[in-house]
Amino acid sequence: MFHRIVQNLIAIILLLFVASNAFALPAIYNIILDGTSSISEEDFHKANEQIVKFAELLNARSQTNIGERADMLTVNYFGAHKQYDGTIFINCSDAEKLNVLYYMLLTKEHPKFGATAIYSAIAVATAEVMLKDKELPGEYLRSIILITDGEDNDSPADIKNKIRQIFPNPKINLFVISVGTSKTSEFEGVADKVIPINDFGSLGAALVITTQILR
Repeated sequence: MFHRIVQNLIAIILLLFVASNAFALPAIYNIILDGTSSISEEDFHKANEQIVKFAELLNARSQTNIGERADMLTVNYFGAHKQYDGTIFINCSDAEKLNVLYYMLLTKEHPKFGATAIYSAIAVATAEVMLKDKELPGEYLRSIILITDGEDNDSPADIKNKIRQIFPNPKINLFVISVGTSKTSEFEGVADKVIPINDFGSLGAALVITTQILR
């Protein structure tokens, strides 16, 4: 019974997301998912399934801004420093290209990286978002959403210091979704928000929450 109530609540949140964001500014989303072996095969695939559902919502929202003014999305996987496996940005109003992304996400093999470099991943994602923003016409919101069940154990000290200097940043939103017992409290003063969730089944709702905090 409790599981059904939670599922119904998530469905209501998702419906409200589409309705409330129909006329909002488009956004550039860079989702970076922890690809280390601390995440099980089951949870890795569950996370990708939740990201697909989120992308479907962005597609629904983008039908009011088809073309250049639609949301943009990329999904990337990180591990140790310089381990960053990603995709190109997809225009969320383009169903054909989104279907290619969905297939990639749903068939993606778990990279099982050995170490976790959260700050390094944020640095790469920041560069990607800002470069994409320069290519696009008009004003876009900018968002990095990092998902992890662990803590940083491989980012170089200079990169850690640089990220701590530039975030929080008025030009780009940074969210850290912390799964399970992840030790991400150090990002409380860096990210716009750290969102704790119990398991990857709750990831879809957490992704939607980040859209309500964009500035």
